[in-house]
Amino acid sequence: MRKAVDDEQADAGLAGDAGAIIVRKKLDDNLGNALQQGSRLLRLEAQPPPPLPVRALQPTDNSDDLQSIAFVAALLLYFQLIGYGFWLASGIVEEKASRIVEVLLATIRARELLAGKIVGIGIVGLMQLVVIGAGATALGVATDQVDLTGDTVRAVGVVLAWFVLGYAFYACLFAVAGALVSRQEDVQNTTTPLSIVLFGSFMLSFAALDDPAGGLATALSFVPPTAPIIAPVRLIAGEMPVEQIIGAVVVLLASTAALVAVAARIYSHAVLRTGTRVKLLEAWRAAHS
Repeated sequence: MRKAVDDEQADAGLAGDAGAIIVRKKLDDNLGNALQQGSRLLRLEAQPPPPLPVRALQPTDNSDDLQSIAFVAALLLYFQLIGYGFWLASGIVEEKASRIVEVLLATIRARELLAGKIVGIGIVGLMQLVVIGAGATALGVATDQVDLTGDTVRAVGVVLAWFVLGYAFYACLFAVAGALVSRQEDVQNTTTPLSIVLFGSFMLSFAALDDPAGGLATALSFVPPTAPIIAPVRLIAGEMPVEQIIGAVVVLLASTAALVAVAARIYSHAVLRTGTRVKLLEAWRAAHS
């Protein structure tokens, strides 16, 4: 281009990578403007500008993500509560069948034995939930399927807290169910009503998933048998006010405290009974005789 301008074959030109405009003497204004514009276009093609960032004025709707997390939470709580409850009942029956319970009750009281079994199995269940929650979250983050946000961490905490509350309530019931029989074959019969209640609670959680602020979900959050599964769904969805959280926890704790006293009395009178199945009404009367 420099030779062409010097030989008067061109009035002006762009040198090299458009770093300068070459003229013989003076640059015409119109021609200069055209060359300046061409230079800018060449530089843009050689080094395009970075893409513009996208900034939303309103936050995106993450209700679908929260609904998925809430469903997984309900599923985990259902399987953990029914699994460890049945394990507790089976352990009590095994001790009765092997007569180990008679040896244990010679050194400690029935209430202490029952409390130890409930707490021990509960700790195992809680640790398993911690491992499952941490492992699933880490796997989801590693595969870009889950964003490690405040909602995700809060959901894990909600599941752990409500497992403790729900397990304390249901463990007393499963302990009584195990104390009423002396054979493993009969455990299924005495725990079936509890399994039905837990399964019904899980099915009702779908109503809470669809409408966490609805009247049905709100009412079920204050019913002790359904609260351990329904309330966490509403909490994760962000549709449970603070006063309802406090109320649901207080109702469940009060029900558990009353149930502990009743379960301990029935357990202490039924756990030493071997042979035929002890009827619940009979065990109740014996506990108050």
